[in-house]
Amino acid sequence: MFKKLVIFEMANNHQGLNKHGLKIIKKYSSLGNEFNLNHAIKLQYRNLDTFISKKELKLKQNKHVTRFISTSLKRQIFNNFCKEIKLNNAKLIITPFDEMSVDHANEDGVDIVKIASCSANDWPLIEKIASIKKPVIFSTGGQNIDEIDNLYSFFSHKKIDFAIMHCVSMYPTEYSDAQINFIKKLKNRDKNIVIGYSGHESPNDTSTVQVAAGAGAEIFERHVKIPTSKIKLNSYSMNVNQTRKWL
Repeated sequence: MFKKLVIFEMANNHQGLNKHGLKIIKKYSSLGNEFNLNHAIKLQYRNLDTFISKKELKLKQNKHVTRFISTSLKRQIFNNFCKEIKLNNAKLIITPFDEMSVDHANEDGVDIVKIASCSANDWPLIEKIASIKKPVIFSTGGQNIDEIDNLYSFFSHKKIDFAIMHCVSMYPTEYSDAQINFIKKLKNRDKNIVIGYSGHESPNDTSTVQVAAGAGAEIFERHVKIPTSKIKLNSYSMNVNQTRKWL
């Protein structure tokens, strides 16, 4: 399930557009099949009416709230994305940010649930994720070793298959800040757990992933996007040509 898994993270790079989202899925699934990868497309689910407070929804002063609203999609479109991912022989990974989104992910046939670094201490969400008994990957950006161990112990006790992703929550991440040696530390603590690397480095950086592989990472995740005349790449998402070089 986890070993040598490559995750193409769409996040909000569909820009709230059904057609563009399907284009990303088809293009990156094709790339995964071309390289004969164990690959996945990852989506992010947020139920905005309950995830964001009514006050923040009204004010719209937080840049993240504005972005989430501007790229929101109806449930049916997300369901279409999920079907397209499966049709293109990719695994479906979903990061839910609230409990209702866990139910939606389960309804849409999620293969692996990803817990974002920012949700590492959201125990109502984590309990809900455990309740659907799906394999889990959790990221470690900004967490100390005790917080990582809490998740390790929780999923071990629940007998849920899980993997751990080393991650630095800087967008983009400079090579000097990538802390790749932490992958070795995680691997040495339990050699039976698959350790991965979720990268946010510059799209043209192919060195960091090589060092991560050398340190023992077995899952690799990057944000991906297809630019157009109206849609621009952010500083940490790769286009198709950059992804090909990275692979």
